[in-house]
Amino acid sequence: MTPVRFGLVALPLVTFALTVYAVRPVTPARAPRRLAVARASVLVGTFGVLTVEGLSAVGRLTTGGVVAVWVAAVAAAGVGAWFRKGRGDGHSPSPRTGGARDVVARWVADLRDRLRGLPGFERVVLAAIVVLVAAELVLALFSPPNTYDSQTYHLPRIEQWAQRGSVDLFPTGVRRQITYPPGAEFLLLHLRLLTGVDTLYNLLQWSAGVLCLLLVTRLAAQLGVGRRGQLLAALVAGSVPMMVLQASSTQTDLAVAAWVACVATLALDGVGRVPLRRPDLATVLLLGAATGLVTLTKATGGLLAGPFLVWWTLAQARRVWWPPEATQLSEEALPAGEAGAGGRSVRRRTAGLARVALAAVGIIAVAGVISGPQFARMIETFGHPLGPPNMRETLTMQRHDPASLLINGLRQAHTALEIPVPPVNRWVAARIVDLAEALGRDPNDPKTTFFEQTFPDESWYPSEDKAALPLHALLIGVGVALAAVRGWRPGGDRRLLVYSAAIAVAALGYAVAFKWQPWGNRLLLFIVVVGAPLAGAWLGSVFERQAALTRSPKRSLRPAVAALLVVATCAGMLSAVYGHPRRLVGGGSVFVRDDLSARFAMRPEWLASYRKAAADVNARNPRRVGLVSTVDGWEYPFYYMLDAPVLRSMQSSEPSKLKPATWEDVDAMVCAGPTWFCYQYIHASWTFWSDETVSYGLPPKT
Repeated sequence: MTPVRFGLVALPLVTFALTVYAVRPVTPARAPRRLAVARASVLVGTFGVLTVEGLSAVGRLTTGGVVAVWVAAVAAAGVGAWFRKGRGDGHSPSPRTGGARDVVARWVADLRDRLRGLPGFERVVLAAIVVLVAAELVLALFSPPNTYDSQTYHLPRIEQWAQRGSVDLFPTGVRRQITYPPGAEFLLLHLRLLTGVDTLYNLLQWSAGVLCLLLVTRLAAQLGVGRRGQLLAALVAGSVPMMVLQASSTQTDLAVAAWVACVATLALDGVGRVPLRRPDLATVLLLGAATGLVTLTKATGGLLAGPFLVWWTLAQARRVWWPPEATQLSEEALPAGEAGAGGRSVRRRTAGLARVALAAVGIIAVAGVISGPQFARMIETFGHPLGPPNMRETLTMQRHDPASLLINGLRQAHTALEIPVPPVNRWVAARIVDLAEALGRDPNDPKTTFFEQTFPDESWYPSEDKAALPLHALLIGVGVALAAVRGWRPGGDRRLLVYSAAIAVAALGYAVAFKWQPWGNRLLLFIVVVGAPLAGAWLGSVFERQAALTRSPKRSLRPAVAALLVVATCAGMLSAVYGHPRRLVGGGSVFVRDDLSARFAMRPEWLASYRKAAADVNARNPRRVGLVSTVDGWEYPFYYMLDAPVLRSMQSSEPSKLKPATWEDVDAMVCAGPTWFCYQYIHASWTFWSDETVSYGLPPKT
């Protein structure tokens, strides 16, 4: 990567910074700067997705096209920032004047004053969060992409888009490359075309993790949690082992968690008796865009984004039909001669409900603009927006009787709550198996279990695919339960009740909709992130200053809760230090592995095979190389180890519509798979080599 191309990364960074300044709330808002970051993230993310679709449609999905749209974005954001200066800053109704330099100076000064004013306890919590985020940044910068799924389908699809200059579906033997939602990969495609390499790919998930922490604190603030509780909420979320491990990867779970958190924080501004935000056009556009990003990134996020959108819509309708008492004039109080006022009131309410309905439709429409093109491609090719039946059935439950749902939920809970004591884990798993058999259910029924997997499967160790979260789940679970109780009590904040209900609905919905799989813990990150503010709410009350000065029950809980929190934080720290496949220390440290070794950290025994195949194929200087892979084969290494400029699949999941390459179209063939599988794709006259891991075929020399 040349310095010039590396410098092109500044274009989206400058665009984001200017957008944050331009979309600062004018009217009073809770945590306005964090709200500005959420708004800017949604807008820039939407811009990234729509420009990929647009450039692809007009045949300009190239480095030049991407540079051009980001230059235009910087200009547009700059204009927005220029018009925004001198208006209110969201802290008070009175506008505060000044340009961007003045605003930034005020922000820096305010941040400095806040840090100086932090008590010792809060400084320790903040320091722990900063250390975690910094460790994740080091891992993200010093490690190449080496996630298993990324080698299989996340990153090969990006290379195909870049080579073809289009995001249309393409022939491939790995259906996930074209059927799974591509939202995060669309954003990575910008980095690929700007820099020409994958060096900065890990920063997308790292940035999503930072956004999640900011939004966790804002969600807590919106629920009335003080500063201490907000910091503790961020510590709970930030130290979840899976979050630490994924913050330096090219998975997509943190990305969808960030978009779900954006939906939640934007929606929460519009609920309550006197909502902060009413259904104006800007709110509708932002909620719709955030929802579209959730849908386009990972379908699981809809389990939580959906309840928040329903809550927002019902809250807006309630405000229209039953206005706050302070602004409502009762029929009995009407002066004589205004008998028709009641009818006018009904008409106004009906019109207001119509506006709310229109806003809900607008949110769906905006989300459809963002995710619709991908769904349209799927319908055109497979006849269904979610792809072919076998892909859908691999993930989703095929049995929904009470016994099957119970066993599925228990297996998911067991995998999420495993502790570093294997005998205990095995004993609990055996009881779940016994219960399944007593209920007449197969604990590994293919209709409730991911493809050919067997329960149980160890998940307590710090792997980015499996890491359990027992302590953090306990902290969040207690927070959800206490929030529900507080919201249910007479005079309690009903938002807490609905918020905790949304978390419960998402967790139950996941158990009902998705099969058990050994890698399911990472799919729960969006629930963990949005649930963390409730953990911060009760932890903040336990560690509040007043509790230290009284003999309240909260004070007596402090030692036990503090110990639990320290252990949970250490679990996050150890995940960065000793995690898999990226770690800071030891033989597998990112500082001692060379680039290729780091890329094969998940399967180091495969490196020699790929290296030999690449060397032998490169010796022929082919221009077009055919790709063949099993469904879980590592296709991505071929893109950075082969010198050929064009790689095309010789397989197709839909050959009648997506025509694959044949041996006549290519100058060589490489295959990730066993000998019997690979040999069928070459001509009998070709030279063939295989070691059961990688194979290649070369035509006769001419």
